[in-house]
Amino acid sequence: MKIQANDCANGGIFQVEPARADGTATVFTHVLADSVFYFDNPNVRALLGLNIPCSGILPDGTPVVCVGANPDGTVT
Repeated sequence: MKIQANDCANGGIFQVEPARADGTATVFTHVLADSVFYFDNPNVRALLGLNIPCSGILPDGTPVVCVGANPDGTVT
């Protein structure tokens, strides 16, 4: 389980990346307190369940490949 948290109290990022050797789906439930504000990006929410590009080339020419991506270079 990889967890990234950066200045969450001031609008930073909280990201969780579970990975299982057996490929079984992991269900993760993050429950916030009633008084906590969070932003749900509708642009990302609209893509749930779709295959989106994950691999590519950065402006400096560096290739980017996502570990665990689908064979076509997308993630679901």
